[in-house]
Amino acid sequence: MDCADDGELVIFRIDKSAPEKTGAFSLNEIVRQVRTLFTGNADASDIFQSKLSAYGYIDLQEYSEQKYHCSGTQRYCVDNTFPRLTKKALPPQIVSLHYELSLPALTGWRKD
Repeated sequence: MDCADDGELVIFRIDKSAPEKTGAFSLNEIVRQVRTLFTGNADASDIFQSKLSAYGYIDLQEYSEQKYHCSGTQRYCVDNTFPRLTKKALPPQIVSLHYELSLPALTGWRKD
């Protein structure tokens, strides 16, 4: 969200599902699919792996058992009016930050 160019925020609604549901996937399956995108790009693969590790992901069998499905997506236009925090707007004393957006409050930026 700290980019000067206009862009798009895409929210995927992910719900738990029965294993037999069409299109159901596990966390491990998604991680494997993303890893294949980095075939031949060792730097991108290393960055992806380090981000997985930073968030505590370990390739455990139990992550293959629970299945999920994508029940919908929402798209938002991110332009210079979109509510966001940027590095330029923060004092240098702030080194870490977490914020959440209220999706119902973003209707003015929603793309249908």
